[in-house]
Amino acid sequence: IDLPVAVAVASSYHNRPVAADLVIMGEIGLSGELRTVGQIGRRLAEASRLGFKRCILPKSLAKSEAGAHAGMEIIGVRTLAQALDLALTPSNS
Repeated sequence: IDLPVAVAVASSYHNRPVAADLVIMGEIGLSGELRTVGQIGRRLAEASRLGFKRCILPKSLAKSEAGAHAGMEIIGVRTLAQALDLALTPSNS
């Protein structure tokens, strides 16, 4: 849960909300790189069932999960900085 917590803290600090349709999954390494999490398929299926439309997760997982969950956009990122930039940027939808 490292990445979701980091995004929540940054969201509060910058007073910029995270989109309600965005789910975030991943662990953060010591140098800011993102690491995989277990049972990603089950996590994405549950997030989709709950109505999330987009997911930020480690790039290493994005390729394997792309297209596996209909209606959910999978966004792969390599670093914490990339994840924060995407999560705290207002979407056009």
